[in-house]
Amino acid sequence: MGLLAYVMVDYSLPFALSIFVSQFIGISVAGFAGTLAPIFFGRDSGRWGSPLETAFQDVVVSIAMIVLTYQIMLLFGPYSIAPNDVCSVG
Repeated sequence: MGLLAYVMVDYSLPFALSIFVSQFIGISVAGFAGTLAPIFFGRDSGRWGSPLETAFQDVVVSIAMIVLTYQIMLLFGPYSIAPNDVCSVG
């Protein structure tokens, strides 16, 4: 995903690095939570573990993505925003 982000956003290293780190953390947290669910929820881990795992992963990964992306972008210097800058798709 980091390489794809690097190519798709005109070779922006800070953006690609933030996507890579966010994906890495997301996958690691998902694996960790999925491994611990049967330990905490026992025999019925599919019923109780799945909603809690998803909520835990969403909260942790969203916070990590926001904080780490902000910190990575700060490492690469201040960015200026022009008054006519627009987010566009396509």
